[in-house]
Amino acid sequence: MVNVKVLKKEDLIKSLSISGHANAGDYGNDLVCAGVSSISIGLANALDKLTQSLCTINIDENLVSIEVLDSDVSIQMILQTGIIQLQTIEEQFPKNIKIKITEV
Repeated sequence: MVNVKVLKKEDLIKSLSISGHANAGDYGNDLVCAGVSSISIGLANALDKLTQSLCTINIDENLVSIEVLDSDVSIQMILQTGIIQLQTIEEQFPKNIKIKITEV
């Protein structure tokens, strides 16, 4: 299962991590994993290119983690867009992806 963990403080996204494998199909043919991977990497690339190093981004095998160092409207908009895209996949494949949003 893909696990998405979102940490919010005062309604602002502070961090996002995406880990695991959907196991929705054979390796190389798993459309859920392909969709999640595309969203994850696109999200990381957008933050890297557009936010002038205001986030720490780590990409490893089966893990994408993003920590917001100094938030602004564009960072929150990019992160919200990514979460909405992931929620769309979760609605269709609830056995393969779980999103947990925690407010601290």
